[in-house]
Amino acid sequence: NQNRGVSSRYVCFGYRKEQKKSGELGEYAFKSNTPANVAERINEEIATFVGKMEKVGNNLTSQIPEHNHFVKCKNKLDLPSVAKDKGALSTQFSIGENYWSQGHTDADSFFTLLSAVSAKAEDHNEVLYYFCYPEYKMKIPIKSGDLIVFNPLKFHSCSNCKYENSFIFSAYVSEKTVMTAAIGKELHKI
Repeated sequence: NQNRGVSSRYVCFGYRKEQKKSGELGEYAFKSNTPANVAERINEEIATFVGKMEKVGNNLTSQIPEHNHFVKCKNKLDLPSVAKDKGALSTQFSIGENYWSQGHTDADSFFTLLSAVSAKAEDHNEVLYYFCYPEYKMKIPIKSGDLIVFNPLKFHSCSNCKYENSFIFSAYVSEKTVMTAAIGKELHKI
């Protein structure tokens, strides 16, 4: 709602501020009727998928000065990661089906990894979405499996999907999650 995105369905995974406990992180919850073994399998598959996204994205993000600074911050705060791989960074992962967003910025603490896929194999070589930077008058075509790394603090948007049953997803680090971990370590009292 904050970014005024529209979708058929939007789901988040990973870690976020515990709703009723200050300074504590918790995992996004599944619906109460989801069997525990199904939730566990989904979380494992998401962790593996995010790990693959990060492995590719790390080729770029590891070369920028912000990387080392964020890794030190993450280690100091004991931030959990969606992926279980050594060096994994993203604390959250979201998936939107038939997603579209108006221009916005995200209050995130590191670069975002974004990709898309179509449920239909025949659409995999087609442009599914355009990732847009209105300020720069730039749009980036995204096909199934493409991966972009972007600064979420810059004003951006995403076009509506060209094909029904298209999914767009991102791995990111929410500033609120980082701040919650810092409060949990009582760094706000220093």
